[in-house]
Amino acid sequence: MTNVQVDLDPAPLVQELVEKSKSGKLKWEPTADRRAFVVSVGGNTTFRIRLVDTTDIGDFGQPETVQVPVLFMLDEKGNTLWEIRSGDVKGKGPGLSELFSIARRIGNKLDERLGSAISALRQL
Repeated sequence: MTNVQVDLDPAPLVQELVEKSKSGKLKWEPTADRRAFVVSVGGNTTFRIRLVDTTDIGDFGQPETVQVPVLFMLDEKGNTLWEIRSGDVKGKGPGLSELFSIARRIGNKLDERLGSAISALRQL
């Protein structure tokens, strides 16, 4: 039986996503929204990580717009099952900013593009 009185802890999930992404087991893909990347896990669950705009108080006490990552767990129909914000991930492990950076790197094939760019520059 589910104990709904206890909050779900997203930290272990985020840590697994980071570890599996780093090891090459998760293939993040870009979306039409340039600030979002998706990966499917197990056939009926998809994760989407996206930068969203939020207002924060800046260094001089003035409000400023910043972009922060939000992780969405989706069902097979694209319905949001769980929305995880950076502040929800507690502990010493990796956070959503690290996960977004990894997802963007994989989704944009940055390693391959960087290698190609270096090769092209060396041939100049």
